Amino acid sequence: MPRRVKPACRLTSMVRLDGYGQEDDRPLDLIFRSVAGLKDRGRQGCLLSDVQYNDLIETAELKDPDDEARPDLNYFRLHVLKDCLHADQQPSRQQIHKEVTKTCDLVRDFLQRLASIGPLPHELTNIVCIEPLGPADVFSAFPKRLYDFAALSRYHAKTSPRPSKLDDAAASADRLARHLKYLDAAASEKILDALWLENVRGMRDLAAIAGVVLDAAICALKRSKKIGGPRPKTIIKEVVIWLGDWFERYGGEFTHTPRAKGEYDGRLHTAAARFVFRFLTMCDCSITETAVSQFMAEAIKFRRQRGRQAGETSS
Repeated sequence: MPRRVKPACRLTSMVRLDGYGQEDDRPLDLIFRSVAGLKDRGRQGCLLSDVQYNDLIETAELKDPDDEARPDLNYFRLHVLKDCLHADQQPSRQQIHKEVTKTCDLVRDFLQRLASIGPLPHELTNIVCIEPLGPADVFSAFPKRLYDFAALSRYHAKTSPRPSKLDDAAASADRLARHLKYLDAAASEKILDALWLENVRGMRDLAAIAGVVLDAAICALKRSKKIGGPRPKTIIKEVVIWLGDWFERYGGEFTHTPRAKGEYDGRLHTAAARFVFRFLTMCDCSITETAVSQFMAEAIKFRRQRGRQAGETSS
């Protein structure tokens, strides 16, 4: 069971909660009506209203919860609301793939224009990354080195017999540097994760660095497409486990069955399951009974495993 906290404990992390410290003033009929399109997902008040809290206690079929019950539910709710807002801020997999693909195209263009120039002046070949040359250092310093390369290339183009090629390479370096500088964090993270598979330590040649960044971007794209599927709802699964501990602390039995008269229907047939569904719906009206049914099954499985492990440890 997570530690008990007071609702005054602000846990906003990387998202802004406009409703922090405020009660959710939405009536129950607005939250639970069948009409779709209510876009709450963390944009409502963060604290349960009296009506909402009483509805949850009645749905849970619990009697006389203590003074910690409501602050705990608000604590769990804050985690769900933060997770909803964080998820809404993340780009889709399609958008990430588009950005990583564009990275590959820009790096290829830069390498092709470099190759077309031939031997480079010494000043241009001496563009290095900052020590120590670990993957994170290489990737973060790469845009700055590209800008440096572009500036020097334009300077040497004034006296070069092939000024257009140097100018073209400089423009390509600028495009790549600008793209990497403003690349979405999710796409950058995938490329950087793949870059750890490459041997970049001690690497100083700009073309060689561009080559390993290209390999990492290609690898990141393949890995991301292979994994597939929606973002895992890890936070909500954890909150459902907490709700199970909370529910049984106040005398309830945290059970779930997706069957009615022996037939599977994916609906919620126990007080615990209905309680979890109403709690999560108060956070996100788009959640479905089928999704909650899956969360319940996974939470119950985890709690049973945890119980067996605790029993083995005590014996």
